[in-house]
Amino acid sequence: MNNRVEIKSEKEIKLMVDTFYGKVNNDTMLSAIFNDYAKVNWDIHLPIMYNFWNTILFNNGDYKGSPFPKHLRLPVTDAHFEKWLSLFTETI
Repeated sequence: MNNRVEIKSEKEIKLMVDTFYGKVNNDTMLSAIFNDYAKVNWDIHLPIMYNFWNTILFNNGDYKGSPFPKHLRLPVTDAHFEKWLSLFTETI
């Protein structure tokens, strides 16, 4: 069954981001990276992710960051990325 719905609004982006990071925080392997190692402040990080996806999907230009350098220092393996991608795909 295909129940995919196109993301059309900022409200839907917020739902997608919140749902995805809820799964990340409930996953033992990924939660350790985000919370224990990177010590993500979710009150700051989530609005950045909303802006990132608004810029990617709607080209609104709100996101001005550079995400790649921040992720280079993280101790992630292929297994971490595969799990992240699996949760992201499941969420989308």
